[in-house]
Amino acid sequence: MLPGVPQEVRGAAILPGSHKVFADETVVNEVYALTAPRGNQQPNRRVKFSDSGMYKGTTL
Repeated sequence: MLPGVPQEVRGAAILPGSHKVFADETVVNEVYALTAPRGNQQPNRRVKFSDSGMYKGTTL
């Protein structure tokens, strides 16, 4: 993963239903996404992926 280069991460299997992503952040070789169900005004989950797109867990 290179800084400034877009990286596609498949999150459909991890966030089923109607979730939205509020923000994302890349830290070294991991991608963090702040998400919540579409009706929420604030994120309530932080999902972590590796730079290869592998799901690495969720923090509430």
